[in-house]
Amino acid sequence: MNYENIKSFLLTMLVILSLFLTWSIWAYQPNLGVIERTEFVSDVMIGEKRDAASLILPEQVLFHRNGNHYGTTDNSMIRSMMQYMKQWKFGEITDITTDVGEDFLSYVHDQDGVEVIFPSELAKETYNNIISFDDDGSSSITFDRLIVPMNESQQEETVAYFVSYKNKYIYQTTITNFSYKNFNKDVYQLALIYPSFTDYVVTDKHRIFLQSEPVKANRITYYSIKYSGEDFKEALFTDQSSVKRDIQSTGEETYSDGSRALFINSTGDMLQYINPSAATDRTSFTIHDTIQKSIDFINDHSGWTDNYQLSGVDPIQQSATFRLFIDGLPVYNYSGMSRMKLGWNGTNSFNTYIRPLFKLHLSIDSESSQVDLPSGKAVMDLLGKIVDVEKIEEAKVAYELKKDFSSAKVTVEPIWVIKYKNQWNKVMFDENIKERGGAILVLE
Repeated sequence: MNYENIKSFLLTMLVILSLFLTWSIWAYQPNLGVIERTEFVSDVMIGEKRDAASLILPEQVLFHRNGNHYGTTDNSMIRSMMQYMKQWKFGEITDITTDVGEDFLSYVHDQDGVEVIFPSELAKETYNNIISFDDDGSSSITFDRLIVPMNESQQEETVAYFVSYKNKYIYQTTITNFSYKNFNKDVYQLALIYPSFTDYVVTDKHRIFLQSEPVKANRITYYSIKYSGEDFKEALFTDQSSVKRDIQSTGEETYSDGSRALFINSTGDMLQYINPSAATDRTSFTIHDTIQKSIDFINDHSGWTDNYQLSGVDPIQQSATFRLFIDGLPVYNYSGMSRMKLGWNGTNSFNTYIRPLFKLHLSIDSESSQVDLPSGKAVMDLLGKIVDVEKIEEAKVAYELKKDFSSAKVTVEPIWVIKYKNQWNKVMFDENIKERGGAILVLE
């Protein structure tokens, strides 16, 4: 056998071996037992995760200077204020409510300084991971304002006050790592660039501050992105195989695993998730527990889809509300399409989770415009004719969200709102109504 014949023989054998191995791989069936997967672990990411520091922010900063008042909801000022607060360390907290006595309003509003207003009464414990406290003996206190006086004596020992405006408590503390010079230059001296505010005495224990001049704000139209019920089904149910879907003749969708249920409204814009098993365990939550469990739950499915901020906590209902904010202003909607609300009734489970199924995407410049709103005085003059002024809890400029159900467009329009008898209302001006001149309409 010559050399060429040997090469041909070896090549033929290699081809035959290759074909045999290929067939063996294709035909091979391993003897595997059945692997049962009883629990589905969701890795669906709806939006993003966020921490408490980015969700629990002041809603407004007021500056009191020589009897004049200025205010802002500007995002850059709010975040600058928070950066300063994170650098400070608050010392021992002392209840001075009795010492202040009848001078409560004067103590809060009339001394030169900065008044930082939070959207809800919050527990000190909630702020432990955001700002630094050197006081372990007052964990039960709650507050919704921080007062930083600005006077020359602050350069020697910096005193500040945590205030529970609703309950009329004042707590005194000291601040270390506070630079009077820098804070005065970077924060307090900027007061004059912000709008002037006028204070209105609602009762002898309550004032509200409103812009003195007519307000200019932007009406903005956005394209929105919609989420499907399937996205949230995969995110919120552990065992996908047990979830059944049902579509009503009205267009409403229901997903259920026999215990929990997920409802989508007929327009596909709102979601309600219910866990009835929570009702059997009525463990009482603190304000801090309610907020933290709500943040953790939404983070579990990366559910932050827009610029939401904590806007309210109800300790009785054990519920937390996170509201959409645009350009520093809260957004309201008659159907609740601008908020996420979680209600809790148990230690590790929840009762309800309600939220919109869309997010704002791109603003449409050609469909946006400036809107002029009446001054705070005009608002108060109108309200004096149509409501019991003493029952007004808050008044401010906000946005109303309007959704075009025939397209992907969403418009937010600036309006005046008041919190009246524990409900948010839109202030409606109507020059054609001569006697009253307007009305209020419940927003949500």
